[in-house]
Amino acid sequence: AHELPLAGDNIYSEIQKDLLKPIYISSVMAQDTFLRDWALDGEKDIQRVTRYLQEVKARYETITSFYISEKTRTYYHAAGILKTVRQDDPRDIWYFRVRLLQQPFEINVDPDQANRDTMTIFINYRVLDYSGNYIGVTGVGLTADTVRHLIENYQDRFHRRVYFVDPTGRIALRGKTSRLDDSIRESEGIRAIADKILKTGPKAVTFEYQAGDKTILLNTRFIPELGWHLLVEQEVDAALRPLRNALFGNLAVSAGVQRIVAGRDAGRHHPVADQTRQLHVGAFAPRQLDTGAGIGTARTLQRIEVDVAPDRLRADVVGDGGQRSRDH
Repeated sequence: AHELPLAGDNIYSEIQKDLLKPIYISSVMAQDTFLRDWALDGEKDIQRVTRYLQEVKARYETITSFYISEKTRTYYHAAGILKTVRQDDPRDIWYFRVRLLQQPFEINVDPDQANRDTMTIFINYRVLDYSGNYIGVTGVGLTADTVRHLIENYQDRFHRRVYFVDPTGRIALRGKTSRLDDSIRESEGIRAIADKILKTGPKAVTFEYQAGDKTILLNTRFIPELGWHLLVEQEVDAALRPLRNALFGNLAVSAGVQRIVAGRDAGRHHPVADQTRQLHVGAFAPRQLDTGAGIGTARTLQRIEVDVAPDRLRADVVGDGGQRSRDH
């Protein structure tokens, strides 16, 4: 369970690298003096802004880059003029929403009209003049598939389920393996803690919930730059599996060591015992001691039998009589 917050931190670091970069690019575009000066100067020489947007798109490998003028409502992108946005066109509602936005930018997922309606994650950044007046919207876009591939990459690398939810609980982005409904407020198990999740701030928090017969560990934090909550999940059984495998591995190693030690002990002590018995029976048999030497001699030989070192005993047993005589 302690690994889950660490994995959440690692995934958050990857998100900062992969998903926060387009936000930074859009922020730089909104502050760019060239773009603002060009717009304030009457939007002359369309080729200049087109080259600028082409350069941004190519340099940062985005699917699109754009600028929409508040004065003329012209939609400029890397290939030239796309259209004029209109308030009565449902596909242009996003622009008029951004006009009234209190925050500097928003992230939304829409079909990209400049790229055959490819589902795209847009960063729409408000552009202000030098007096703080609103003059348009600029930004870049990533295909939704690109971001899904990033999420699936996080899941494969960290062996966790990863997804994002917006402040209402709606799932904004997820990989292909998600088991949830469109909102965490409607999904089995997690709906019981949905309110707690949506109240969390930028500091990571860990929860636990039941989904059927499975216990799920959940690490979550709010990412202000995205305006979404990052959720990282893992089943308890999967979380404990490495510990269980480590325990079984340690037990197997311990059993193996015990067998090796037992084998060494057997090899070290049993031959010496046999040799001692052989020495006692063959060399110093009681009937020989009784008839050939006196009681004192028998006691002396018994003391030698006890005091003699195992190595010496081994030499006495396996050596011939002449060798024993030379050694003594």
